[in-house]
Amino acid sequence: MIWAWLLSLGIPLIVFFVSSLIVSLRQIPHYSFLTDFPFELFERRANSGKILFYVACGFDALGGAFLLVSHELHPQLLAFEILYLVSMVLKDVALAIVVSVPAYEFKSHIPTFTVFGAMTALSCALATILFANLLYANGALAITFAIIVGLLGLVAVGLLVNPKLAHWTQLNSKVEEDGTITTSRPRPFVLAFTEWLLAFISFGAGLLALIGFALVSLSQI
Repeated sequence: MIWAWLLSLGIPLIVFFVSSLIVSLRQIPHYSFLTDFPFELFERRANSGKILFYVACGFDALGGAFLLVSHELHPQLLAFEILYLVSMVLKDVALAIVVSVPAYEFKSHIPTFTVFGAMTALSCALATILFANLLYANGALAITFAIIVGLLGLVAVGLLVNPKLAHWTQLNSKVEEDGTITTSRPRPFVLAFTEWLLAFISFGAGLLALIGFALVSLSQI
């Protein structure tokens, strides 16, 4: 049962996420993760990569349900498992909105980005707490995953509190020989790059937590 959940969620998560990027990047060959927003990768109407990305978000959220299915192995942690599932769902819903709403729609994009980042950090924190409480089951394994996921959560927090985000709209200006002024996005363009970093952290931490919880649960059987 545990391996079935691991295979049915972990593998599709990787496949759909990677496929969404490959399909979309083929349509936009000059796309840059340093300067371009996630929504710009998926904004074309005929881009099937966006659907694949949504599916990846769904499998990531379902990863939180794995804990509820296997909670009989550690029922004392059920409350934390429910909170983890809620944070995973909110995180992935927010991410799906972030890749759909243009950044210039400030009133909806920025708050959604904030929720996404906060839920990513929270889900990492909850996963770390759960692993720490499973030290009795398999100490070495649990502490390894707790440290890795916990570090990812700290990186997410660091990205969110980056003071440069307050000035993310600033562009580079250059005066040409004919007197015209051209503007370009700096490399990295802080908000766009931060959104991509958080997206990779989100999927990476979710997959690591799923694998870690499966391995720790198996060690108790």
